[in-house]
Amino acid sequence: MQDIKDLVEEFDRAMEKRDVQAALEFFADDAKWTVPPGTFSGKDSIRRVLEWEMRLPMTYRLTGIGVLAAGNVAVREAVVEEVWEGIDFDCPLLTVMEFNDERKIQRMRSYCDYLGIEQQIAAKYPGIKGWVFRKLINFAVAQAEKGCPDPGSPGGLPPGAPS
Repeated sequence: MQDIKDLVEEFDRAMEKRDVQAALEFFADDAKWTVPPGTFSGKDSIRRVLEWEMRLPMTYRLTGIGVLAAGNVAVREAVVEEVWEGIDFDCPLLTVMEFNDERKIQRMRSYCDYLGIEQQIAAKYPGIKGWVFRKLINFAVAQAEKGCPDPGSPGGLPPGAPS
């Protein structure tokens, strides 16, 4: 029986090669894949996501821990290098894969920091649209960070917070 970590690495190679059919073979017929646009159920739905994803200009590179596996579950940390409207950016990605007894992906969930991605794009976006984009994204990030500890301040507390 093939090791889960090896299966994840083979799946990654299929994704790197942009091979929809090869990637799809790793999924169970009734698999679920949750990515930021939503949850896709069944191979037909997952095929459509893969076809869409394969049209995007991106490359994958594993970073940090790479793949950790225990039992029928694997966790993969990666950075996906992408391009949007000519602007390159990195998408740090954490994916949890659950395999069934036949060693097929039964459930997969991928997580990324969309505000961080939008900040990268906004920082490089040209002209007045870029300026507006930066203002909107930086406002959204500031609102999300309200009350969060500041790693740069003494004790990591936000300015004005009681110590």
